[in-house]
Amino acid sequence: MAQSPPRTLSRLSEIAQVMVRHGFGYFFEAHRLTDLIPGRRAMELEAMSPSARGQHLREVLEELGPTFVKFGQLLSTRPDIVPPDIIAELRPLQDDVRPFPFEQAERVIEEELGNSIERLFVDFDPMPVAAASIGQVHRATLPNGRPVAVKVQRPDAARQIEADLVLLYQAAKLVRGRVRAADPAGARLPPGGPQRADLPPQLRRRPARARAEGVLDVHAYPRADARMAARHAARRRGHARPHARGAA
Repeated sequence: MAQSPPRTLSRLSEIAQVMVRHGFGYFFEAHRLTDLIPGRRAMELEAMSPSARGQHLREVLEELGPTFVKFGQLLSTRPDIVPPDIIAELRPLQDDVRPFPFEQAERVIEEELGNSIERLFVDFDPMPVAAASIGQVHRATLPNGRPVAVKVQRPDAARQIEADLVLLYQAAKLVRGRVRAADPAGARLPPGGPQRADLPPQLRRRPARARAEGVLDVHAYPRADARMAARHAARRRGHARPHARGAA
């Protein structure tokens, strides 16, 4: 669903405030964009310590959500354009993204599946076994004793992704209009706007991938349980192998 201009501006302001909070205020001062930062004067924008730039950048990307985490993952694979100290800080974004609080995960599960965690599971580990850009995974046990892995989408993931895709689309059009040779891939949104970040389509794709790679012993895929799947929460039967990393 396409975003209206006010929502796009709201996301821009949100991005600006997060960047300022982590020491990137000088960017907005240098480019005369301080009007995006409510209640901030240019003289209040302090630059970060150069030695901590990688850490601050990673924290910004994690706080801004899935689209920015994906961008950080891409940057971490480009030593040809990114300095080594920043690469070292961004590399953990590949498989070790900061999890969100259990209270938020509990609220998503109960709202999506229509019942309390105590009724849905006899045991639920509040500590996620994996966290990534879209969501995180918790171990749990069903009333019948079956172990399951519960995948929970980050609470604001869909809103952030939709707004960010619109911003990227607008940026691509701007580049295309100013640089004659530029024809950015992805500069066209699908009919109806950005696609929603929902979990059920992932459940439908997983069995096909499992069949394609099932001949390899190194791959293990839990069985998706469509009876307990909603847009932002889903369970899978069986636990992943102990060394498996990443949630989405």
